[in-house]
Amino acid sequence: MLYLVATPIGNLKDITLRALEVLKSADLILCEDTRHSGHFLRHYEIEAPLISYEQFSEKTKLNKIISTLKEGKHVALISDAGTPAVCDPGALLVKTCIEENIAVTSLPGPAAPVVAYSLLGTMKPFQFLGFFPKKGGEQALLFDRIASYDGVTLFFESPHRITETIKKIPYECRITLFRELTKKFEEVIRGSKEEILKVLAQREQLGELVVAIEPEALKSKDQEAFAFAKDLIQKHALSLSTAAKIAADYFEVKKQPLYEKLHKAI
Repeated sequence: MLYLVATPIGNLKDITLRALEVLKSADLILCEDTRHSGHFLRHYEIEAPLISYEQFSEKTKLNKIISTLKEGKHVALISDAGTPAVCDPGALLVKTCIEENIAVTSLPGPAAPVVAYSLLGTMKPFQFLGFFPKKGGEQALLFDRIASYDGVTLFFESPHRITETIKKIPYECRITLFRELTKKFEEVIRGSKEEILKVLAQREQLGELVVAIEPEALKSKDQEAFAFAKDLIQKHALSLSTAAKIAADYFEVKKQPLYEKLHKAI
């Protein structure tokens, strides 16, 4: 069986009894970095064989691991921090196990996006985008996706890129930065785009960040449709009905409420 074992994202005490039990009884432990995971395993006196299974060796080691699992061995997969196969190597291994009818189970535990979400104090739904892309075109597409999502958006970002990423957000919104989660210097920074940039300019950033963008200050499609329709009426002399229809179709909103709002405003 393959065990997906969540490990602490910062504080070593954030480990479950079941996780320790599985790791101590495993025939083999797969990890991203043996140096990083070795420290964690030694702390809990876990002596199971440990091999590296990271992004660049995932495909080359896959067949051997599958063979080991088919022999009836118990294999545990861990990441450097948090839940494996969530923006970490492991998804391909899980997929292959499913295809090969090899049992897979996941031991719940720390996951940085969930920890961050719980600190927001919201009941809105959330979407997790993983690591924010570096390329401008991909970033633009994700910013559009964030703007159209009716909930909270979470993603990972490097401390070296966080300032530029925040600067590129093309709209006003509520932003929360989570730094060093569960560690001694855990910090949560909340504010508008301008407030966040001011804080970042005054300090050195350490550690990977979880970024949350809340849609409360984002323009809704209804607001955008209203502004667009109003512009059509004022600049192009279109009728309320025609402008409402064009804007409703373009922004995929309901025509009647938009028409009524235009009628009251103009």
